[in-house]
Amino acid sequence: MSETVQPISIAYPDDAAARPRLRLTLAPIRLKISAAGADQVEWLSGTFTDPTGQMPLTVQTDGANLRITSSKNVTAFRRLKAPVLELKIGGKRPFSVSMDL
Repeated sequence: MSETVQPISIAYPDDAAARPRLRLTLAPIRLKISAAGADQVEWLSGTFTDPTGQMPLTVQTDGANLRITSSKNVTAFRRLKAPVLELKIGGKRPFSVSMDL
């Protein structure tokens, strides 16, 4: 098994009138969320580090809705450290967030 690092860079939705919605559907992973610096133009940026290389992160967009899903295959990392999702969130527009754990 080899570690994989998946970069994340997601722009704000094109429709400025639509309120963006972020939905996180995550397996047992480590989640680190912080505010982005003032120079960040993206809505979300960061990385997903998977020590097993077997739990890819899926990013789906539908208009102003964004869904980030991690694989539920938790048996892959029982003897290794847990995957880590690090997100820096831009503050240029308000958005709603929900989490399914």
